[in-house]
Amino acid sequence: KCMTRVCGIAPKGIRTDAMLSFVSAVHLDKALEGYHDRQNKGGEHSLSLAYVRSTIMALKGQVEKQWTSWIKEQIDWIKTHPGVPASGKQAGVFQSFATFPSYVDHLIVCCHGEPSTLPNMKVATRALQRLATALLESLAACAVREGTDQEYAVEVMRMENAHFLAATMKARPETREIFER
Repeated sequence: KCMTRVCGIAPKGIRTDAMLSFVSAVHLDKALEGYHDRQNKGGEHSLSLAYVRSTIMALKGQVEKQWTSWIKEQIDWIKTHPGVPASGKQAGVFQSFATFPSYVDHLIVCCHGEPSTLPNMKVATRALQRLATALLESLAACAVREGTDQEYAVEVMRMENAHFLAATMKARPETREIFER
């Protein structure tokens, strides 16, 4: 029960706060940096550092798993909620595209606003790329859906949402490197 509250680790079947898991992963990632045998002392000193590192890595793996399962739920939501009415007539940015930048801002805050932290966390980079890919795939699915005006509305829909995503991610120096890959 304590691990659920403190760092977002929970037994299977119990829901945790995904952002708490992400924050824990950030802190555990930073904690790993302090447990290297930089002086090459070897022996017991090196073994105890290796033990601490393996314990931190195991905890980090658990919280990252909790967070990535939440990311999968978000991707499933994006795929099942296309954001366009059945008539296919909607002007403006889809809800899923509109909320993505605020989610990215929240992740940046969780990394204490350090620009180098987010792109250097492989799990965060992969998750953000997967979310952005799901958004663009949902946009493509909306474009070919029956009932959407294929001559004009499709192009406007693609242009507005793709431009919004590109412009908002380009404006954040922390994410520029992630989305340029």
